[in-house]
Amino acid sequence: MLETLSVSLPKKKIYKLILANIIAFLNHSKEETIYCGFLILSRIVEGCADQIRNDLANLVKLLLKGLQMENPLIRGVAIFTISNMAEFLNPEIFSYHQIFLPSLIKHLQDPNEKVVKQAMASIDLFSEYLENNIAQYIPTLIPAITQVINSNLGFQIK
Repeated sequence: MLETLSVSLPKKKIYKLILANIIAFLNHSKEETIYCGFLILSRIVEGCADQIRNDLANLVKLLLKGLQMENPLIRGVAIFTISNMAEFLNPEIFSYHQIFLPSLIKHLQDPNEKVVKQAMASIDLFSEYLENNIAQYIPTLIPAITQVINSNLGFQIK
């Protein structure tokens, strides 16, 4: 529903109303509320892309916080949000590749397979858009992907 509203209603009004709540949710102490904040942000990225571009630097800090949280649901939804941003906020989101890709590669070793799958999908989007700039990540990316492929999870990702 939020995705539909953000695409069809006036962006400036929707974004201003929702952003304050998203930031409050992402800074909340309850994990369920943080999860909801990332989920809401991920759903409005397409419709409010122009507005989010202006706040991207601040949102990147919150995404990094989500990637570092103990709860795998929050890590997964933070990665899902990064993937949505990679689809709808390009090329701007890719200027943060040095921040996101090392963390996403690290999450290929996550004990939660849903987080690993989300990380793999997000890395795929980044590598598609970064083209030659992905080369700097090859020394850590290839061993991490190889480890995933050799695990039981590798059969599900292929």
